[in-house]
Amino acid sequence: MFFIITKNAITIFLLYKEKRHVISLGMTKPPVFYNTNFTRYILGQLFAFPSAWIYGSALMWVTLQITNSPLLLGIMGMCSSLPYLVLAPITGSMAERYDRRKLTLLTNVINLVQSSLLALLAFAGLVNYPILVIFALINGVAGAIQEPARLAFLLDMVGPEHLIQASALGSVTFNIARILGPIIAGILLTIHSGYCFALAALFTIPSIAMFAIIDVKSTKIEPRGSMLVQFVEGARYISGQKIPFLILFTIVLASTFGYGITILSSAIASEVLKLGSIGYGLLQSSVGVGALTGALVISMTKSRQGIMAKFRTSSIMQAVMGLALAAVLLLYPIIWLAIPLYAIFGYMMVNQNVLAISILPMVTQEGYIGRVMGFYSFAVSGIMPFGNLVAGGLTQLLTIPIGLLVSYAILVIPTFAICVSPKALNRDPFQNKIQP
Repeated sequence: MFFIITKNAITIFLLYKEKRHVISLGMTKPPVFYNTNFTRYILGQLFAFPSAWIYGSALMWVTLQITNSPLLLGIMGMCSSLPYLVLAPITGSMAERYDRRKLTLLTNVINLVQSSLLALLAFAGLVNYPILVIFALINGVAGAIQEPARLAFLLDMVGPEHLIQASALGSVTFNIARILGPIIAGILLTIHSGYCFALAALFTIPSIAMFAIIDVKSTKIEPRGSMLVQFVEGARYISGQKIPFLILFTIVLASTFGYGITILSSAIASEVLKLGSIGYGLLQSSVGVGALTGALVISMTKSRQGIMAKFRTSSIMQAVMGLALAAVLLLYPIIWLAIPLYAIFGYMMVNQNVLAISILPMVTQEGYIGRVMGFYSFAVSGIMPFGNLVAGGLTQLLTIPIGLLVSYAILVIPTFAICVSPKALNRDPFQNKIQP
């Protein structure tokens, strides 16, 4: 696996240096890599995403060690996601009013500063639960601003013809980080949590450098009223479009009931599977292995035909795999049974999300894309405060395995109903682009 990752990273670098020729190292590269700006973007994300995973993994592990409470762990996860909910009325509009590249660059600088400060506090022995909550909120604000801007900016860079591949390759980078980040964090946590936060800060620097040299003119629209007015206008647009509405509603269901096994991974590792920090890192990384595999499979997609069917299947199977994993944790809490189910869950999860961020911009009228992607960020991360509370509350009340079993049982039924209904997501959305 390390050889494959290294080989792909070297190939990306060579493509960046050689704009007019594809240097394949024995592999066929997708056409999107001819785009120099996209290559710069990917190089930046090769550092930004590991930074986020190292930071997040350390934050949740330190929280559990300080509090020893699944409920407080869920509240911490809620604090990381709450800004997506509170700022939803403005972040999507910001992605249309302002330069998306500059917004992404600014939030990376914020991440550099806050990771550095948290590292200093950790080494000084001044970290406690309220301080962790404050930094989780800061991190959430930066993410709430960055996510819709970055997702909409991807369309600016590559255009609709390469958006599926670009989204999938961005997800490949994200899930390489999902594999390596928690493992690195697990090892560093055995020494000192401060090293995790310091490395997260260090990894942010190359990402800032890459975004500083990307040369793409961001699509902007002339403001029509305040950001709140634009938010209401965007909400009205989505409510009148069946496919965007149902895709976003499916994501909302997953965010509310479907991410419990990832939110509570540290508690599952420590209390159910009786693992240390390295075992926790392995458990987290197994989700990344499945997600990376799913992203690689989607990156080979050359046509939009059939991607709606893939979205439906992955949405249903994500709920089913969560239910299966909860049953294993209840009946046979063994790490070697949990890891493959975590991996399959990760495969389905990344399929659902990559396909959603590929479909939504292509079925949305120009002038609404930033706001639609803002609603997607809200659906994924803004709803997570409730999902974190659901996961933390149910597991505190019913034990971790039973709480997860109840959560995924609730998720399966409406997801299946939306994805199987012949009047829902069963037509080809690309025959005619949806109009307002």
